[in-house]
This record gives sequence, C-alpha cells and structure tokens, in this order.
Amino acid sequence: LWQALGKQEAAKWILALFCAGLVLASLWDGATAVHDLRLEGRGFAHQGWQESPAIQTVRDLPTTTIIYSDKPGAIFLLTGRAAYVLPTPMDAVTTQARANFAGDLAQMQTRLLGGQAVLVLFDLQNSAEPADVATYDEISAGMPVLANYGNVIIFGSLP
Repeated sequence: LWQALGKQEAAKWILALFCAGLVLASLWDGATAVHDLRLEGRGFAHQGWQESPAIQTVRDLPTTTIIYSDKPGAIFLLTGRAAYVLPTPMDAVTTQARANFAGDLAQMQTRLLGGQAVLVLFDLQNSAEPADVATYDEISAGMPVLANYGNVIIFGSLP
C-alpha cells in the first residue's frame, strides 16, 4: 500500500497515523488485560474461586480428612492441600477400562461413609456429556451430600 501511494505524501501520513493508532490501541488492550489478570486471576486462580464458600469449606476440613476430587490440581492451588484423583471407569490417556475401578471406588466410598474422606466435584453434576453424567451417577449413588454450592458439590460425612 505504501508503494502504491507513491508520491502522495498526505496519504502516506494518514496511513502512518492510522497504523500507529492501531499499534497504540493494541498495546492499550494488552496492558489492560495484563492488569486485570494480575488483579483477579484466571481460571481457578480467579479471585472468585479464592473467596468461594465451597473452597472455604474445603479449607476448614480437619487436616486428617482425605480429599478426593475430579480437579485435584485446583484443590491444591486453592487450599494448599493434596487431593486424590477421583476414581474413574476409563483411563483418559489410554481410553481403556480401568481394571481396579470397582475396588478404588469401593475404597473411596467406604472412606466417605466412615467420615475419613470427602469428595469434591467441580461441575461434574452439571455436565451435558453422557459419559460424565454416568460417572457422576455411579460415583455419587448413596453418598451423603455434605454441601452443595451449585458448581461444586462436596460428598461425605464428618465424624
């Protein structure tokens, strides 16, 4: 475009100012995004999750309570506590059925019912995926609800 304008100096100046304006607008948007992310975070680092009543419930659990979750990384990020991965019928990496699923599920459920553990699920109960719905139904069957916050549900019974 610059070459096509040839000797039209006024048009070149207008083009240069327009491009400079685009660069400045882009820099402004980037700086604003970085500022907002620094203040509020994103994903599980978002301030809303930090102050969530569900996460506060997990923080307030006795230190001896075992935590299972479909998002153990989020539990650690938000509470500083380790969590076991929720037993699932399928291995997500190999897409093969887990041979030890029934035993792992029974062990988790025994711990939940015995007051030794809780199960923290993030949005699994609200999923539209048939596999997620089936997993949720199988895992939560007969388990007492300790707290339900809509997007997070905690199963278990404390001693």
